[in-house]
Amino acid sequence: MKHRPLLLVPVLLAVVAALAPGSQAHVRSPAEPPFAPPPPAAAGHRSSHLADPSLCEQADASTAYPWPVAPFHEQHPVRGYFGDPRTVFRDSTDPQLGAFSFHNGVDIVAPAGTPVYPVLTGVVTEVRVDEVVVLSDDGRRIFQYWHIAPVVSVNDRVEAERTVLGAVTAPFDHVHLTEIDQSVVQNPLQPDHLTPYRDATVPIVDGLYLRSESGTEVAPDAVTGPIELVAHAVDTPALPVPAPWAGLPVSPALVGFEVTTPDGRQVLPEETLVDFEHTEPPNSTFWDVYVAGTYQNSPAVGRHLLRGVPGEYLYDLTPSLLDTAELRPGRYVVTVTAADTCGNTGTLSEPIRVLSQRRDPDHRAGSRSLDEPQPSRLADWPGHTRRVWTVVIGSLPVREGLDAAREAARLASDAGLADVGVLSTAQAANLRAGSYLVFAGAYPTSDDAGDALGRTTGLYPHAYVRELARRLSSPGGRDVRRRVPAARTRRSR
Repeated sequence: MKHRPLLLVPVLLAVVAALAPGSQAHVRSPAEPPFAPPPPAAAGHRSSHLADPSLCEQADASTAYPWPVAPFHEQHPVRGYFGDPRTVFRDSTDPQLGAFSFHNGVDIVAPAGTPVYPVLTGVVTEVRVDEVVVLSDDGRRIFQYWHIAPVVSVNDRVEAERTVLGAVTAPFDHVHLTEIDQSVVQNPLQPDHLTPYRDATVPIVDGLYLRSESGTEVAPDAVTGPIELVAHAVDTPALPVPAPWAGLPVSPALVGFEVTTPDGRQVLPEETLVDFEHTEPPNSTFWDVYVAGTYQNSPAVGRHLLRGVPGEYLYDLTPSLLDTAELRPGRYVVTVTAADTCGNTGTLSEPIRVLSQRRDPDHRAGSRSLDEPQPSRLADWPGHTRRVWTVVIGSLPVREGLDAAREAARLASDAGLADVGVLSTAQAANLRAGSYLVFAGAYPTSDDAGDALGRTTGLYPHAYVRELARRLSSPGGRDVRRRVPAARTRRSR
């Protein structure tokens, strides 16, 4: 993917905001790099949904742990979320020159001098000037506590809620908590981890920007060729945080999109390219998740620290671009959904019109357009159950296209199999995204699925039974999650 530069002016960040796609006061000048202006405010429809019941109210005592500051069993304000952008720009001329990483923990607000305690009993394995690392007794989890003045030593045994590890230092006024489970960094705000944690705020998607392959802006009512979709989305901390951090945004845990017809028929299945719900991708992929123009709260640009300036969070929804030549000419709706770890969701639906365009002569003859009506006998995946078993007939990589998967499903249905359908692996919590499964039936137990398998193998000898865990859905039942590669152990404050 090609990234376009954004001119950052360190003296006056209002200019930065004016150049960013998130700005509602965009003025193009000859010297400005090509950046898409925001669409008209009336063009999109926003909605929000507060999860009931909240996923964060279903704690598992086997994995949950208390807060590292007293009171231990009461929620504390968090001003920095897992996955937030961390940006340090070398100068004001290039928004991709500098140091960039994903925030690999949470910043828990606490005044300087506040004692910090381990969240689980264990042994101190590292002590640095402003950090203590504790390995829990189960030998699986490591916790890092940053921005504290240590009072313990390596090999000390420390007890949860009893042993003081150190005190919060100024000017940080927070303790950064990182959790690493079997070498994979974890989001402490996911259900069954930092407890109690409740969130009644809803993420906001307030911008969808369309760009051509060359980076020029594309009018929503005249879309053609390969395009890039960029979303501007933010979340609000679950509890208010004190100044100077009050009112500053945090990152949603998930950001994804789908394409439908105006009457709601799905054309392109849900894909979620931004996923911080459990873990996060390597820092080397920072500019595959965020888009040039992104910067953190109170960004550093060269020698200038812009205190109190809200960050801009721009997410790349199509790192491989979306080829609209695969769509029939006509009107569609792109819906972007952002979610937090508690299941609260916000959406933005933007109407677009795809123009008639010449197809590549090498395009496969006879292939159906992605928005053609499909036979009604293809089964939908049940949206009301958390875990089900199915018989998998086969799988196709996403690059083969949804048409190919649906054609395989139709052939299986024509052969006499019941309840045959297509499922994107992005919709399953225990599968790697990037494929379409052709399935036959959805069953409450593995035995039921095994019985069905016996009736299937005569036609499809390589079919097998698979348990599938449904990901969190948006209010309309549309999945918004996608698995990402496991993150490597690293530090990012």
